[in-house]
Amino acid sequence: MRSTGGAVTRVLTFLTVWLVCAGSPVGAQDGGDRLERAVEKARLAWLAHDLGELLATSDTVRLQVPGIVASASMKPGQAGALLQSHLKAAQEVGFDLVRIRRLAEDHAYAELARSYLVKGTLEELGERVFFGFREVEGTWRLREVRITP
Repeated sequence: MRSTGGAVTRVLTFLTVWLVCAGSPVGAQDGGDRLERAVEKARLAWLAHDLGELLATSDTVRLQVPGIVASASMKPGQAGALLQSHLKAAQEVGFDLVRIRRLAEDHAYAELARSYLVKGTLEELGERVFFGFREVEGTWRLREVRITP
């Protein structure tokens, strides 16, 4: 099943975030640490299937989820309902940060590797999840969730 232990995953996640932020034009003191915390908060909310927490700071969200037509921006409640339908049959095995990429001073994407079991089976499946963030008034807000097989 899962090839790495929890401690190794946490160390790799930390190193990945550190390398990305160290190479970014805006360092940790200028918002990189806030971005890192926002990504980790979103990652943990996803693992717990806590969509209220995942979308708590969002005013609007765009979704691109397998089996659902890509959406225009929608309210967090609508986005949460659609994500819930995607997540309800899954048991999370892993959700690991691959990288964070800043596109502009106030826009960033986090790429995560998701592994999960469909409830009632032992087959492990995987997909990539991209969280799009935008910094508004000093807070990194989740604005997009894109899932690719």
